[in-house]
Amino acid sequence: MGGFVMLSQKVKYYLKASPAVRAADAAQCAPIARAYVASDTKRRMALNRISWLLSCDDNVANGISCIKQVLFREYYCPYFSHDVPCMRTMCPMNTMNHDYVACNQEYKQARQKLDEFWAEKYKKVK
Repeated sequence: MGGFVMLSQKVKYYLKASPAVRAADAAQCAPIARAYVASDTKRRMALNRISWLLSCDDNVANGISCIKQVLFREYYCPYFSHDVPCMRTMCPMNTMNHDYVACNQEYKQARQKLDEFWAEKYKKVK
């Protein structure tokens, strides 16, 4: 769904839905929103663990090639992405890679659920 269409539906929802309906929708959304925030927090913590290790010692950081980060673009590993963990078994960051990838997938799923929930609510308003 395009950004403008979603925005116009959101505006229409807030203009036409009663306060009681909006409150009920917000209450229904609360567990989904909490799951989204929790998954984002876990994802950031996993990235922070990686960042902390890389910032501890330049020699260690330069020796670790199996990491690709959003915040530290100078470190790049062709074996690691946000969707696929590094498959090199000797990689010293393999556990952290897997942890971050799992957290990132959980975050994406939670974000999608939240977006789908509100998209459905916005569509119902005539």
